[in-house]
Amino acid sequence: GSTHTYFEVAGVAITRADILGSLGLGIDLIMIFSALAMYEWARKRKGASFTAAFVVWLICSGISGHSIYGWIRSNISDVQTPVARSEDLYDSVKADIKVERKRLANVYKDREETIFHTERKRLAAEAVGVQARIDKLRSSLELAPKITVVANPVEGFELAIAIGLWLLSALLWPALYGLGDEREKPHDTRKSKPPDDQNKGGDGEGGSEGNIIPFADPKAEIASWLKANARPQKGARTKASHLFEAFRASSRTRMTEQLFYRSMKAILPTKNRIRNGAGIHYTGFLLLHGDTAIAA
Repeated sequence: GSTHTYFEVAGVAITRADILGSLGLGIDLIMIFSALAMYEWARKRKGASFTAAFVVWLICSGISGHSIYGWIRSNISDVQTPVARSEDLYDSVKADIKVERKRLANVYKDREETIFHTERKRLAAEAVGVQARIDKLRSSLELAPKITVVANPVEGFELAIAIGLWLLSALLWPALYGLGDEREKPHDTRKSKPPDDQNKGGDGEGGSEGNIIPFADPKAEIASWLKANARPQKGARTKASHLFEAFRASSRTRMTEQLFYRSMKAILPTKNRIRNGAGIHYTGFLLLHGDTAIAA
């Protein structure tokens, strides 16, 4: 856009370049937010929303990529145009010197061939003028800056660079944003296993969460049970399998061993879980019923 004022807002001149620059910035921001929206909708498996975000991103990124291509071409032209003009001027001056030297040679030839004194005097004066023009042209060459033509490393690769930057942008946003939190993905029962104990035995309910009677919050249920059936004690530790047996015996909630261990893992800090051989021990509390505590 040109730098001429298009209109004024509160005394501030707004040019066409300002308008197009703001439009370009807006398109880039929409491209970024639509890219982030794509990964969010993909994580949540919302196909229609993902498709809409992808179409918006594709349009905005195409405009941005085209702008990059034009920007590179414009910068190459800005660098090369002055050099080309200087080369043309240099060649033009050299051509003028060549013409003047040829004219001077003809003047000298005519002066030698004439027998008239007046003509010889006129040709001598003309030769002085031609020689003065030649000296002036030569001085302009000597004072002219020395031009060094350097090959532009990106010339001829403008389109490849624009596509490369477009791909970099496409890969940058998922790299920064990620593809979502694994904990929020739907649970796959085929991959479920007791996280806290290597004991493969079930709880008499088939070891599958499909047999669980639904309840609101397993972590809250276990935390409430622990509050009523255990007391904090530094140095005490309880085997995970013993804790589960005590919970199953006294709790009214039917909960699988797998869900119990996973909930305990979420409730207790990592420092309160100690692996001992093939099993897990929970530390920091003592059961009120049953001989399940071991001195640390």
